[in-house]
Amino acid sequence: YMLWDESTDDLILGGASQLGIGETSPGSLLHVKASDTGVAPHGSAQITLEREGTNYLQFLTAEAGTSGILFGDGSDIDVGKIAYDHNIPSMDFIHETVEKMAFNSGETVFNDGSADIDFRVESNGNANMIFVDGGSDHVNIGTATDLGGVLNVEGQVFINQDSNENALYIDSESTSYDAIRVIGSKYGLYVKQDLANGYAAQFYRDMGETGSNPLVKIHDDNTTNTQTSLSIVQDGAGTGLNID
Repeated sequence: YMLWDESTDDLILGGASQLGIGETSPGSLLHVKASDTGVAPHGSAQITLEREGTNYLQFLTAEAGTSGILFGDGSDIDVGKIAYDHNIPSMDFIHETVEKMAFNSGETVFNDGSADIDFRVESNGNANMIFVDGGSDHVNIGTATDLGGVLNVEGQVFINQDSNENALYIDSESTSYDAIRVIGSKYGLYVKQDLANGYAAQFYRDMGETGSNPLVKIHDDNTTNTQTSLSIVQDGAGTGLNID
């Protein structure tokens, strides 16, 4: 049945009644139709907005207001939220009262509240193609395991430098730790020269040195090791070792 309460100007539907606007056989409690799409509404839908063409659900608010959608249940009326703050402006995605992602005018921010939340991107063959550990403050590629650095990479790294600049530049201010430490099962470090008149490896000191540390140091720390610490093999006609 349908009643009109003149004292409050309310339209009251009773029983299993449904209201259709532009629809004589509504498929949900409220069915607003501008034109027919040829399909019936979802069985769990309580409100249907139908149009055979572009269709929007419009929210209008003040220039400094916020509009959005709230998701609630019997324990929490806004456990999830999608909100647009017109004052910032920013579109925010909130889950369990914590902002997980925000689209601002100049950036997209994940976990702006610095919560202990991980960020993970899967590829076709790797569940942790990109993994950000929100609690341990490290970024991983190819693994979820912290390998000991702020950036941890499981797999091969390839750097292709086509311009006349440094392919890899490392600036270390530490006085106690190495700028680069290479640990390998067979070849700890392999450098190949593939350009005429270039250097496969160059060690260059560009500062006044008052101490006694050498520019290059080779230290074999295994006292039982019988392998050679330094080997120079010259197959061509050039000089195997040149000290100037």
